[in-house]
Amino acid sequence: MDIEEARIKAMCHHMTTISIDNKPFVPLIKVKRSDALLAGHIRVMLSKRRSNRIHYFLQTYAKKITLVNDD
Repeated sequence: MDIEEARIKAMCHHMTTISIDNKPFVPLIKVKRSDALLAGHIRVMLSKRRSNRIHYFLQTYAKKITLVNDD
């Protein structure tokens, strides 16, 4: 999905989406750990509702992450 669809998913459906190396955004649950480890750049569209999985992902890959939306 593109960035506008990701923004709508974050706001309306409480879904955090991830884009690895400028590929289309996908839900966090579909991101493979190996892809995230090898990524050069990760963009995150955060939802208001956050789970432990999201916090773990943000801590683990903090140096590679750019937050797209601002809370």
